[in-house]
Amino acid sequence: MKKFLGIIILVLILSGMYVFLANNKFKSTNYDKKVHFSVYEQISSGPKRKYTVIGGETALQLLQKTTNVQKKDVGPNAFIIEINGKKAEQSVREYWAFYVNNKLAEVGAGSYQLKPNDSVLWKVEKY
Repeated sequence: MKKFLGIIILVLILSGMYVFLANNKFKSTNYDKKVHFSVYEQISSGPKRKYTVIGGETALQLLQKTTNVQKKDVGPNAFIIEINGKKAEQSVREYWAFYVNNKLAEVGAGSYQLKPNDSVLWKVEKY
């Protein structure tokens, strides 16, 4: 009986260790694994370029990483003023707009989290 009880306790301990290690491995994979996306970005009428970004990056982070950007404010409130020397002139009611998958973005570039195969287009528009 003692031997049987010892085997049951050993099985329970090993099962618990397996569940613990499996959960920690899963969590580690979720947080440590770099997820890559293909994102297309086009400035004005320039050529399309393909970039690989790390999961969780925003459209603003990609823009800052790949171009020369001047902006007002930071993070989700950032407002793009100039990209690669091309300024959006407020005096003639221009602004830098960005499109995601051919649709005008509904949030700012600092808020938009890039998704797999997103196509991002930046261009000057009038309001």
